[in-house]
Formats: sequence, structure tokens, C-alpha cells
Amino acid sequence: MDSLVLKSRALHSIQLLTSTASSRYDSSIRSLHQSDPSWTWISLQHWTQSLRKIRSTLKTLVLSVEFYNGEELYYKQPDIRKHVTGQLDLREFTALQELEVPLPFISGDSSFWFALEFEPLLPPDLRHLSLRSDMSRAQSAYPFDTSIMSQMPSLQDSQLESNYLVGARMDMSCIYQNSLSLIDTLRGLHSITVWQPPDHTLHWFQDQFDEFATTCRNKSIGAKVICPQLLRKKAAAHWDLVQEVTLYDPSYPNAKRFKRLIRSERNGIPLGLAAQYHLGEYKKRHVRRYR
Repeated sequence: MDSLVLKSRALHSIQLLTSTASSRYDSSIRSLHQSDPSWTWISLQHWTQSLRKIRSTLKTLVLSVEFYNGEELYYKQPDIRKHVTGQLDLREFTALQELEVPLPFISGDSSFWFALEFEPLLPPDLRHLSLRSDMSRAQSAYPFDTSIMSQMPSLQDSQLESNYLVGARMDMSCIYQNSLSLIDTLRGLHSITVWQPPDHTLHWFQDQFDEFATTCRNKSIGAKVICPQLLRKKAAAHWDLVQEVTLYDPSYPNAKRFKRLIRSERNGIPLGLAAQYHLGEYKKRHVRRYR
């Protein structure tokens, strides 16, 4: 499947049960196709065709993507949205119950446009949905340490960064609005989890968390958010550490919000996907270390 790196658990080669695919592209070291304006990194129609070979057995599917330039700061990153087309069509995946993907994989809207209405082409028996922040502008941002610079950023760079952060917040608002819409649309859903961006200053506002939890409570659907810890904990060792926050659990409707730290895997799903850019920036000491 294109440049995917697959890690799978299977009974045997034709009965694939779980597929985790992490695809990344560093444009600073991979110049192939860059001169071709028609080049598309990911065609979700092609991915759908490839996945159909296992549509009758696949129970869990996880897809993450990371498109970046390792030589540029976050607000000068290439636009991944120009290199991903289409949406996944999983309607024939009768065994698929757990799905974790970036929102555009479901909506077909790589621009995170609020007004776009879409038909989710999801499995008929989907039980657990996780929306990743991959492909959003919020995914790449981090608190940059200006003290390492020999001179202050130019006015142009400051404006670029400001515009980028505004766009990042808009993307997270789009993920929020579409999360509420999916809760109302999908029948039979048991839980929905939404990934927050690595930089905590860009995560949802408190009233958005509250509304998300209330909407799930009204539908008796479990509500969780995932917060990556690399930038929060300020240590490269935490590239695969996340905080899972349970906002509402229908099995314990009166329980307070519950937080737990998870490393390496969450319910058998590998953590640390789409983290290579931030890990590189941290190691280059571009990330502000103090709080």
C-alpha cells in the first residue's frame, strides 16, 4: 500500500485481524516526484482497493500519516493537504469494529472546511472510532525556543507563524464540529476518541470538552481524548507516551473524569505514530524546554 509500513496481527496470511499503518515522508531528503506538480503522495481510493483484500476479516484498522520537511520550522512546513486525495470507503468491511484515522480520511476534506457536508463511508458494524489530528496544521506546531536564535525573527516570519497558529486552531475547531456531527450520525457507536495536538496550547477549549462529553452522554457513547506527552513532558523519551482522559463512560455514568498515562500501546494499538517531526525538532533543541 504505497509507502505504508505495516504491522499486523493475523491468524494466518489471509485472515488479517489488525492492521496498523504509519506512513511518513520527509521532503527534505526525498526529492523524488517533487518536480511533478501532479504527484499525489496518498490516494485513498488506492488504499481502499488494497484494503479490500482483507475486508471480511479485518477488525481493527489504524492509519497515521506524517508529511514534513525536517529542515524547516513548523510554520514553514509543506502542505500535506495538497498531496492526499479522496476518502476511505469502508462500507464493505463487515468485520471492522475499531477505526483510528485522521478526520480527512473519513470526510474527504483535506482542507478542514467547516461548511462541507459529507457522507461517512464507514463500516456497518463500527463500534469504536478514534480521530487523529494528523493532517491538521495543529499537528506540527510546537513551542519554539527563540533563545537559540542569533537574532529575533523577522516581521515576515512572525506573521507566518501567527497565521499558521490561527489556522491550527481553526483545524481543531473543525475536528470538534465534525466529531459532534459523527456522534449524531453514526448508529451503534460505543465510543469515540479524539486526539488533541502535541502542543497543549492548541487543544480544545474547556467548553468544547464539556459539550463533547455532554453530547456523548446524551447518546450513551463513551467519550475520550488523547493527549501526546512528548512536548508536555519535555523529554524525547516520551515520544510514545500519551495521557488518555475519559470524559464519559456509559458503564459508570456518575464517575468523574479519569486520566491515565499509557506508553507504547493503547488497547493493542501502537503509540508514537506521526511523531517523527517533533522528535527531530526536540533533538535539535528547537523545542522550548522551560514551562
